[in-house]
Amino acid sequence: MVKQFELAKLDEGVDSTIIQVIDKAVLPEKKAKPKRILIVIVAAFAGFFIAVFAAFFKEFLGRSSDDPETRVRLEEFKRLVRSK
Repeated sequence: MVKQFELAKLDEGVDSTIIQVIDKAVLPEKKAKPKRILIVIVAAFAGFFIAVFAAFFKEFLGRSSDDPETRVRLEEFKRLVRSK
């Protein structure tokens, strides 16, 4: 009886690896999301505007160190930002 029980356990272990396919996958007719082209265009424009803003800001900081009046305004702005 013990041998039959062990053989039954072995048979159960072999059968448990079988996978049954219920429905086959169907390819969609049209792609829904994400719209990669839109993401790329928005990212390119955002990167361009951030780069231009950074260039203007760097130029402003470079010129502000030469002009004493602008330097005073910049220091006042920094002080106001730090106090909040």
